[in-house]
Amino acid sequence: MQRYILPLMSIAFLTGPLQPISFAGIPIIYGHGEKVEKMGELPDGARESIRNELGQEVSVGFLYRHAHVYHLDFWTWDGKHVLFNGDRYWKMEDGQWLMLLSESPSQKFGKPYAYRFPLGLIILCVIIAMGVLQPIVSPSDEQRLAKVVKDSRYLAAADSVLPNDRECLSTDYDDERFDSAIASLKDYGISEDKARMNLRILLNAKCAHRSLQIDEAVRTIHLTESSPTNERIAYLEWLREAIPESDQRREFVVQTLLIARANAKVDTAPSEQVIKQDLPT
Repeated sequence: MQRYILPLMSIAFLTGPLQPISFAGIPIIYGHGEKVEKMGELPDGARESIRNELGQEVSVGFLYRHAHVYHLDFWTWDGKHVLFNGDRYWKMEDGQWLMLLSESPSQKFGKPYAYRFPLGLIILCVIIAMGVLQPIVSPSDEQRLAKVVKDSRYLAAADSVLPNDRECLSTDYDDERFDSAIASLKDYGISEDKARMNLRILLNAKCAHRSLQIDEAVRTIHLTESSPTNERIAYLEWLREAIPESDQRREFVVQTLLIARANAKVDTAPSEQVIKQDLPT
C-alpha cells in the first residue's frame, strides 16, 4: 500500500481569546480565533495510511478564522481544509490532497455553510432590513400622519368632518360626517380600510391640536384681568361658545364669565352719593 508522507505542521488550539466589555451595564463578550468544522472522512485506504503515519484517527475538517460576539460569528476568513483530531490539525498541500482524495477537498466536501454565511452577520442584516422595511410594511401612526398631512385628499376630507373654524374648537366629530368623508376618499380609489385608518389618525391629531388650543385659551384667561371689562367679557363669551358643551373645561369658562359680568355690574352701578344727588329736593 502506498505510504503518504504528511509533514506535521503547526498544532493549534482552537479557542480564541474572549474579551468582555460593558455597554450600558450589559456585558458584551466578543473575540476572535480559529475554528474547525468536520466535513467528512478520508477514503478507507487513505484513512488507514494516515492512521499508521500519525498513530491516530483523523477526519477532514475546514479550518477558518472568525470574529464573534456572544459566540455568534460576524465575520469569517482565511478558510482551508485540514486533517484534524480534537483540538489539533494538520495543514495539507494541494498535491497531498490529490494523493489522498484524487481530487481537491473543495470539490469533494465543499465549504461549511457557517463559513459562507456567518449567523451573526445574517441576524444583523435581518435587523437592518426590518428597520428599513418597517416604515413601508407596517408604518406607525406618526409615520402615517406625516404622510397624510401632505395629501390634499385627506386634508379636504378632514375639513369636511371637522371644519377649520375658529368659532368652534370641537374636539370630537360625528359618525355621519366621517362616513361621508370615507365615501369621498373611496371615490379617489383609496381602499375603505386604508381610508378609515388614515383619516382617523388625521382627525385625532386635529382634535389633539384643538385640545391644546383650548388649554392655552383657558390659561390666558387670567391675562385678560387687566383688560377693559367689555373686552374681557367678549373674550370669555367667545371662549364659551367655541368650547363644546361636552368639554369639562367649558364649565370653568362659564363660571369665570358669570363672575366677570357680576363684577361689571358692580363697577357700573351708581354710588349711593350719586343717587342722593340725583334725587329731587
